[in-house]
Amino acid sequence: MKLWIQRHDFSSEEIDGITVESVLERLRNTDWQAESRLAAEKAAEGVEVCPAGLGLVHPSGSILHLCPDGSGGMMLHYQYPITPDGQLRHSVIYSIVSE
Repeated sequence: MKLWIQRHDFSSEEIDGITVESVLERLRNTDWQAESRLAAEKAAEGVEVCPAGLGLVHPSGSILHLCPDGSGGMMLHYQYPITPDGQLRHSVIYSIVSE
């Protein structure tokens, strides 16, 4: 399984050889509030941005992308193959808001 960290400016860092613990550590220790703030500042300047997030790619081709907003909310995007050849994909997007 592969892990990547995506920044608001579309840059990313890929990490191989992950464990559940290392994924949780990255999720907890990345400054998602700073990424959200920088994205808002750049967007206000007219610069194209994307949601910062943490993504996991399973060998089957399934992708889980978590985009925390830094204030307890998160967008979750799950994409998975729906045909044996893996060519067609189905996507599910959820927004999770903490109360």
